[in-house]
Amino acid sequence: MPSTGKLVAFVSLWLGILNGTLPVEVLAPPATARVELLLDGRPAGALAGPPWTGTLDVGPEIAPHEVIAVARDAAGEELGRARQWLNLPQPPAILDVTLQVTPEKGGVARVAWAAVEGVAPREVRATLDGAPLAVRDPAAIALPAYDPDSPHLLRVEAAFPGDLTASRELVFGGALAEETSTELTAVPVLLAGRRPAGEIAVMASGRRLAPFAVEEGDADLVVVFDPGARAALRGMIGELLRRAPGVTRAPTASSWVDGRHVARLPPQTRLRVIWPVARQPARPELRWEVFPYTPELSRWEGGLLWHLLLSDGPPAAGGDPALADAVALAGRMAAQNARRRAVLLVVAPGGRDPSHFSAGAVRRYLERLRVPLRVWAPGKVDPAAAAAWGEVEPLPHLAGFERAAKRLFEHLERQRIVWVAGAHLPQELTLAPEARGVVPIATLDSDTPRLRD
Repeated sequence: MPSTGKLVAFVSLWLGILNGTLPVEVLAPPATARVELLLDGRPAGALAGPPWTGTLDVGPEIAPHEVIAVARDAAGEELGRARQWLNLPQPPAILDVTLQVTPEKGGVARVAWAAVEGVAPREVRATLDGAPLAVRDPAAIALPAYDPDSPHLLRVEAAFPGDLTASRELVFGGALAEETSTELTAVPVLLAGRRPAGEIAVMASGRRLAPFAVEEGDADLVVVFDPGARAALRGMIGELLRRAPGVTRAPTASSWVDGRHVARLPPQTRLRVIWPVARQPARPELRWEVFPYTPELSRWEGGLLWHLLLSDGPPAAGGDPALADAVALAGRMAAQNARRRAVLLVVAPGGRDPSHFSAGAVRRYLERLRVPLRVWAPGKVDPAAAAAWGEVEPLPHLAGFERAAKRLFEHLERQRIVWVAGAHLPQELTLAPEARGVVPIATLDSDTPRLRD
């Protein structure tokens, strides 16, 4: 839905998974005397004068945050505010537009953008009420004079390298002054039984939020696959072939069809596999890495074991897999579409993890996102992996793989998504005391309640 024109906006748009001190730049109207920064509703500093630039410390932990910039005049009156979310699911390219216009003279549309690899758009296009505008400066698009009594639609589109696109629509003029859309937040919960007992109410800052809807819908399973685990999984296929009557072929790629349906995905489950060897971004100072991943894979193409063995990533650039950083990306990807979700990490013994973030910090990040995490170790559990990730499930043979997959799929099938009104940080939402038959989602720990009738 288009948004109305605004006076305050972030020029610095944050993608990736970030912590620590971040650069901030804000666009504010001429009468601004001070820009206050709020982090999760609490004061976090101020920008004292134009150009409105500075820094914001979001802390050492990886956590979802709400960042608000409030522009005030010399008397302390609010002139406008802008909001940006940090460390929550976002598209790979984003665009923001701020208007600086007067009806008689027109003005300028200020454009800010960000893309996952830090690249600039190769083309920016704009239309006003359907008519193309000349774009000489993609960051500042000139607008003609307009009728203030009629609403006008400005659309800006940016095309980035790698087939990434982003767009933004703004409505201004006429009687339009406020956005009228209703924001909703998805809250994943886990059924403790076959069904919830009554309404699944949610609490936010002491307020009770009645659910708009409770749905099952699709599920997203994102797997981070350590290439070193491939040999142990091939051994499981060899085990399958040895126990199959009349099968004498060696466990090579040509014979994997015999294990195509091992651990078949549940209905409505979409699988993606991430290879934890990152491509370097175009601007390394942006501090995010880009990991290649598969398109969505379905149960009709094969089971989980089949997908893992056939998911050959692009040629590695060298170095050890950055497992923790890849798991952080997987958690955000799993929460992207507000569906039932889980992340699976398949680890191999040995090796060094050169990730920017620690395994413990990433586990806590997924807990804040409400994304369950399971860690599997084909063969034996490496003590280093157990020390880093906590609970690691050994898969000593094919039957162990199948049992682990069954438990994971059962957990996905027991999840439900509760929709509540408003935009909320996921870690601030809890179940109301009267909620029965459901438990909050954090991790796939062994003490999760068992499914019962």
